[in-house]
Amino acid sequence: MRAGSGRHIMKTAKEAGIAMVTVMQDCSDPSLVSAHVGADHEGAAALQMKEVCEELGGKGKVAVIDGVMGSTGQIQLTAGYESVLKEYPDIQVVEEQSGNWMIDEAMSVTETWLQKYSDLDAVIAQSDQMALGALRACKDLGVTLNISGRDAQTAALKEVADGNLYGTVSQSAYQMGEMAVNVLNDVLDQKEVEDTYFTDNVFVTKDNVSDYE
Repeated sequence: MRAGSGRHIMKTAKEAGIAMVTVMQDCSDPSLVSAHVGADHEGAAALQMKEVCEELGGKGKVAVIDGVMGSTGQIQLTAGYESVLKEYPDIQVVEEQSGNWMIDEAMSVTETWLQKYSDLDAVIAQSDQMALGALRACKDLGVTLNISGRDAQTAALKEVADGNLYGTVSQSAYQMGEMAVNVLNDVLDQKEVEDTYFTDNVFVTKDNVSDYE
């Protein structure tokens, strides 16, 4: 569906008095919907970066694998990282490159970094798929690094449980669905609702992964 046709449908629905709540992907024109329920990407990235910086003792060399450059997710996640890095002047970002959300591209990017740096401490990926790609590269070259991702995907959770990934951020798709239904019910009951609702961000490590598997 083209973006223009989607907006036309939503505009027609609003004019007809049909209540709408967007979930996960927000609308370019927020006035067309009653509320948006989604994930706080900037907050998730800030949590991820802070956990890694603390685990490294506030100093070290890290590399960041971005998603698709210029995408909303990449921009928000990068802003979250940068907000935390200001608090850790001894954490040095030595490389930052896009993995386009793809496991193979992230693997290739990480392989290049590992050949370039012998003192890299961590790889921070904006998604679990890219974190898994970084992990493959490390396993192939016999290198152990602090690697983290975001999404709490099943495959990533297994690697966290096995001690191969340091962690991943859970943004709870289940909570998002439940929240969306509750907000929509409030709209239908003509109760006042907020413009935006975010799910909770939780950093999952080996210590609490059993709660998310």
